Amino acid sequence: MEASKACDGVRCEDRQYYVVRGGEATCLGESIEGTEYERATRMDSGIGLGIDAGGTYTDAVLFDFASRSVLASVKALTTHGNPAIGIGRALDALPLSEHPGLRRVSLATTFATNAIVEGKGRKVGLLLAGYDSYDLARMAHKPLRVVAGYHDIMGKLIVELDEAGVRKALRELVEGEGVEALAITAAGACRNPEHELRIKAIARESLGLPIVMGHELSSELDRMLRATTTALNARISPLIAELAGALEVELLRRGILTPLSIVRADGSLMGLAEACEKPIEMILSGPAASVQGALMLSGLEEAIVVDIGGTTSDVAITARGRPVMSGRGAVIGDYRTTVRTLKSSSIGLGGDSEIRISHGKPQVGPRRIIPISYACAADPRVPVLHAELAASRLAEIDMMHPAQIYLLAAEPATESWLDEAERAILKILREGPANILGLSRALGNPYLSCIPLRRLEEFGYVIQAGLTPTDILHAEGGFLRWDAEAATLALAVFAKRLALDPANCARLIRAAMGEKLAHAVLVEGIADPGRPRKHGELALKGFGERFWESAVSGKRDGAFSYSMRLELPLVGVGAPVAAFLPELARLLGTTELCPPHADTAGAVGAVISSVTEELTLLIRPQSNGGYSLFGPDFKRMYADLDLARNEARALALSGILARARSGELGDCLVEITLEDESVSLSHGMHYLETRVRASALALV
Repeated sequence: MEASKACDGVRCEDRQYYVVRGGEATCLGESIEGTEYERATRMDSGIGLGIDAGGTYTDAVLFDFASRSVLASVKALTTHGNPAIGIGRALDALPLSEHPGLRRVSLATTFATNAIVEGKGRKVGLLLAGYDSYDLARMAHKPLRVVAGYHDIMGKLIVELDEAGVRKALRELVEGEGVEALAITAAGACRNPEHELRIKAIARESLGLPIVMGHELSSELDRMLRATTTALNARISPLIAELAGALEVELLRRGILTPLSIVRADGSLMGLAEACEKPIEMILSGPAASVQGALMLSGLEEAIVVDIGGTTSDVAITARGRPVMSGRGAVIGDYRTTVRTLKSSSIGLGGDSEIRISHGKPQVGPRRIIPISYACAADPRVPVLHAELAASRLAEIDMMHPAQIYLLAAEPATESWLDEAERAILKILREGPANILGLSRALGNPYLSCIPLRRLEEFGYVIQAGLTPTDILHAEGGFLRWDAEAATLALAVFAKRLALDPANCARLIRAAMGEKLAHAVLVEGIADPGRPRKHGELALKGFGERFWESAVSGKRDGAFSYSMRLELPLVGVGAPVAAFLPELARLLGTTELCPPHADTAGAVGAVISSVTEELTLLIRPQSNGGYSLFGPDFKRMYADLDLARNEARALALSGILARARSGELGDCLVEITLEDESVSLSHGMHYLETRVRASALALV
């Protein structure tokens, strides 16, 4: 990997590499070649177990580190109600008894990403201290409350905490909003967490809810990002805890004692305890592992990796044999976080995405549903419900989805916040699946579009079965795992609504999916790595939109016609990718490759990833001159910026050395990055801060 030392007028980077052996560091300079990096950090003997628990499939592989080859790979259906079932089935299909004493066991998962994209998880109340009306207008998370109390970015107390307001806000969130967990973020808490700690203490006086504080997760000064990250962490933590606990039980049951590692969003590994405490670090875990696996399986160093899963599709760019890292935190849908991640885009589009009709055209995603082919094969009651819908006149009613079958996915901890109709729906579905007509009859509600299912689906208690891209593949005969007849019937119903024959309807659906994937690749290619995905979308406005429409349709735009040529090859991974990658490559004017074991690339990437530690320091200018250096548990003052930067580099390295000497990390390869950030003003460039990050990869 080659160090970058470039300045774009806003951000400058300076990197140094060190190798630490026996607790002593040796400087390697400003760059380290890809082969040297790989040789230093990869295992060269033993067998590893990699698991990728996705939204649709749970994949597992046994990997030989000596030959860098996959010995065995399996796929099992992910079981959302009880993840242990799908994990156990995958493990049982592997020849584990032939390979005792596993060198590494690691897990990647899209559970965290999927939960955020689909709006699932625990209902979280966000309590903010020191935020203003402008902040609130931009805050996507609800419900929330704001109280007075403020520390500035140097940690100085400006406004005392309104403790009476805290108690009032807590009552409103718990009694009025029915929240199941609390996320606390206070302005300036990354420099002085006093207000967050006091709010937690007050909440503990009367509440038994799980509580997450922002300063525990991030030292990011941007309070909006910290608030979002904290709320999402609280929301998805029970899902990740359930998954991690289930996996640990299944491993112990099979006599596997090797400690479990979890893939972070940046492709590195962390321990199980840290993953349960900070599950937000696992967003984009699955895509990060898939990129690592795609590079190893393809043998390419530069490519665009397209990972088509069951729930999401992810696009990532690689360079010099490694994923390109984002300059800012991970972005999932409309949420931007403080989580360090690879540069990628994640969209709600996959093999199990809902196909619906909007404005007379088929639309794919972003919501995940159960493929009708699978639902009919798994439960003998579903084909009857499916046939009833197909024989009804729903396909002729523009306001109605022509294939709505509902199943109970999970039980709520309490029904106190549900209305009478929602409780009645849960009671009906406990007895078995129901279609929209059956719910209408049971509820005595003739207005099908007014049946209150939205909140039940949003919080993951009810899930819909219907037409998906997986069903299109069944209907066309390209993928025959479940009930192809049910898929063919669902496609015929949709085709009738569009006044098309099924074959043309399937082609339209394929085209819609291909264009959406191509759009994601284009957006990822032109977006600034330090900004949200919407930045890339904005770049397509105006002329970009006209270019896009002409390029994908082949039609002229006035006197011009346009075409695209992607300079990098596409590497496709994921179970359904082979069916969609050729059309995507055609649209983008490039070549494509689906390497061996592409369908289990995430599990391969999980097992070949490296254990890491990270330490971050921050330098900021003072209003009265000089510079402050902030560490995890200290603050130091300097009169000169260069002196502060040099001292920060030394402190970051010494922090890593301390962890190596204590045995937490051992021998490691250390990358220390100093990132100076400035802003362009009318009178010239104005220095904002320097972020010093030390990343250590364990040598194996």
